[in-house]
Amino acid sequence: MSAAYSPAEQMAVVLAHDVRDWETVGCGTHSPVPAAGLLLALHTHAPHATLIIDGHPEHSLATPSDLHFIAQRGELDLYHFSGIQIDRHGNLNMTLLGDPANPKLRVPGAHGAPVLYYTAGRSNLFRMEHTRRSLVERVDYVTCSGVEACEHGGPKLLVTPNAVLRFDRERADFVLISFHGGLDLDQVCANIGWEVRVAPDVRETEPPSPAELRLLRTSVREQVALVYPDFVRQGHLGTS
Repeated sequence: MSAAYSPAEQMAVVLAHDVRDWETVGCGTHSPVPAAGLLLALHTHAPHATLIIDGHPEHSLATPSDLHFIAQRGELDLYHFSGIQIDRHGNLNMTLLGDPANPKLRVPGAHGAPVLYYTAGRSNLFRMEHTRRSLVERVDYVTCSGVEACEHGGPKLLVTPNAVLRFDRERADFVLISFHGGLDLDQVCANIGWEVRVAPDVRETEPPSPAELRLLRTSVREQVALVYPDFVRQGHLGTS
């Protein structure tokens, strides 16, 4: 990755580009990068988008139930998801690692994610770790099913610090469409836990523009800090 911008900034820009004006778009807890992407889109090409950012003083809902009602009415256009594991078929694991009968680790769980994954118009996935232990052939536990989600909307993109993958609905797996600047394509593929298909026109990911970086490091940074102060202090969106 170029020293001119951080992996988080690259990811936020990719996610921002998929937001469309007038849409209702959101992300849940522990999602600073999608939050930055949503705010960037609002400041650039999607000024009329309705943002739902959990915990934000201006963009959060009164109760979690409100989000579920919006989604079940078909009014949630785009939502962002992650998990301790994501597999080639768009399945998310937010529950445990190891044998479900005797797990090595339990995590807080999915809360309302299964409802949202199956009712959002489309879903973009993100993972801050690009390794074979997080991007796996098959998740240890299917908290949310990618194939079932496709009956309504389903996954579209998977964005990591190294690459962007697009979900192929016909084959129900991900295709690598771009890798981030300064990285080696073979090494990026080697750190995915399945034999990933590479698009014939694979390319380097479009880097953040100077204008996007200025916004990420000023207006967007200030807004993200209201929800994720530690993330901002760590320098993911520039430094003070």
